[in-house]
Amino acid sequence: MSQDVRVAGRIHQGTASFTSSFLAPNFFRHEVKGNLLCGSTGDKAFSYNERMRLFAVSDAPKGRTAIDKLPSPMPLFLDPSLMLTIAEVPSASLAADATEISKGADAMIDGVACPALVVKQKNGAVLTLLFDPQTHLLHRALTDARGQLEAKGNTNVESALLTVDYGTVVPGADLKSAQFAWAPPEGARDAAAQPAPGGEMEANALEGKDAPDFKLPGLDDKPVSLADVKGSVTILDFWATWCGPCRASLPHLADLYANLKGDGLKVYAVNFAEDKPTVQAFVEQSKLAVPVLLDIDGAVSQKYGANDGIPETVLIGKDGKVRKVFVGFGPGAEDQITAAVKAALAE
Repeated sequence: MSQDVRVAGRIHQGTASFTSSFLAPNFFRHEVKGNLLCGSTGDKAFSYNERMRLFAVSDAPKGRTAIDKLPSPMPLFLDPSLMLTIAEVPSASLAADATEISKGADAMIDGVACPALVVKQKNGAVLTLLFDPQTHLLHRALTDARGQLEAKGNTNVESALLTVDYGTVVPGADLKSAQFAWAPPEGARDAAAQPAPGGEMEANALEGKDAPDFKLPGLDDKPVSLADVKGSVTILDFWATWCGPCRASLPHLADLYANLKGDGLKVYAVNFAEDKPTVQAFVEQSKLAVPVLLDIDGAVSQKYGANDGIPETVLIGKDGKVRKVFVGFGPGAEDQITAAVKAALAE
């Protein structure tokens, strides 16, 4: 899997390798090493986020099923071949979100002409599926999200391409049901046993109240607490490296900090439940010019209601009270945050 997103001069690129498999009637598995594992043991469907060490388990479907009926969370949209394999009616799953489906021009992959199917989706994205002419299985899937981003108000979108390549495909593989067995690793936490997620309603309920106390280490291992920012207008931005909207919002946050830190604004990007090496690598690669704090166990994020909706940007006034909470990052968010910060600084 690879992505190449270039919007308004911002570049987001990355790659990840994965494996997936399916055995009728209902055994499947999708794994991105060091990141995500999900599947069905035949009896139970499961999803495990290795970075957060969180897992979820539910009853597995009895056979092939509609994609939207898979247990949540089941992020198989990153693996369209497996999605089509699991689907009870693959054509229906493609048509559900489509405005137009047509045959495209064949595309050459490693010297082989692969038939193409072009699916224009309701959200503005265009999905192109290229099939191996011998096996008739998916060889490559390309999602061009340029129209989707532009529909959301983004300007100067140079590229927004997600590519999934199936380097090796083995039809009729000799698989056994035992190969799909899974149990939570030692130290993993059951998502169902965690405190109820905050979400937007709980986060917004903080407005007008004293900001919850916190003390977190930075990437330099020096701790920062609520007392350290007392008397200053402060932004706490809860984010994670795996969160696309977070990655889109961070450059705007950095610009805001650069422009207003001379007026007393303090900004901290609070990473949600990832380890230090992962965060450090992202900060260095993206050249993020904002102080970063590590909320490794997610406890502070939970206090601020950010454990079920990031990015979450919390504006704290000079009096230590939460002035405003912004959940998500979409069109107009940058202007709204900037206006709120300037109003708080002027008081």
